[in-house]
Amino acid sequence: MAASEAILGYWLHQYHTLRVFLQENGSYKSAAERLVLHKNTVQYRVRKAEESMRRPVVQDRLRIELALLATQWLGTAVLRSVARPRPVP
Repeated sequence: MAASEAILGYWLHQYHTLRVFLQENGSYKSAAERLVLHKNTVQYRVRKAEESMRRPVVQDRLRIELALLATQWLGTAVLRSVARPRPVP
């Protein structure tokens, strides 16, 4: 597996976890039950997403939900652009 595929796989897990977490109104327990994961795994993934966004998910919920919806419509092409490193200004 190429490094880019590994990164894409990571982002797909994050995408799915965030989507379910928001659908469950921010409940780690309910999201974990739907995803068949331990609650701590969901908390870890949400925390990692928050670290990459530099803000809490609940603070930016509308923007995140729109991004997740765009990803659903446009497919993984949206995620691939995230997986590529951005040039440092």
